[in-house]
Amino acid sequence: MQNYDDILSHPRYRLQHHTPMSTQARAAQFSSFKALNGFEAEIAETARETDVQRECSEDRANQLNRVLHFLLQHEYENIAVRLVYWKSDCKKSGGAYVAYSGKFKYWNLGTRQLVFTDGFAVEIERIWDLQLDTFT
Repeated sequence: MQNYDDILSHPRYRLQHHTPMSTQARAAQFSSFKALNGFEAEIAETARETDVQRECSEDRANQLNRVLHFLLQHEYENIAVRLVYWKSDCKKSGGAYVAYSGKFKYWNLGTRQLVFTDGFAVEIERIWDLQLDTFT
C-alpha cells in the first residue's frame, strides 16, 4: 500500500443522478476574485479634494450688486453673462466653484434665483463672480 497502488486502477466515482460540472464552470470556481470590490473607488472618493466656500468681501459684493441692478433693469432682454458660482459637493463637505456662461432671462423673487434662457438657475447667495459677457 505504498503510494496508493491499491486504488490507482479503480475507475473514477461519478454520481448517477447528478450532471457533471462543465470545465468552464469548474474553472470559474477556482478563478481569482476581487475580495475588495469597489475599494479603489472608495479610495479615489476619499482622496478627491473639495474647496471651502469663501466669504464675499464688501468690494466684491458692491460689484455684484452693480451687475445685478443692470440685469434687473434689462430683464427679459437675454443679456449674455458669465458667472462663477459655488456648487456644494453631494458626497462630502465642501464643494467647488463652477463657471457658467448664458443669457439672463429673469429674476425669480420667490426662490432668489437668476434664471437663464437654457433653464439653468442659480441662487444669488452662491454667486461668487458675475460679469456681462461682451464677447457674444
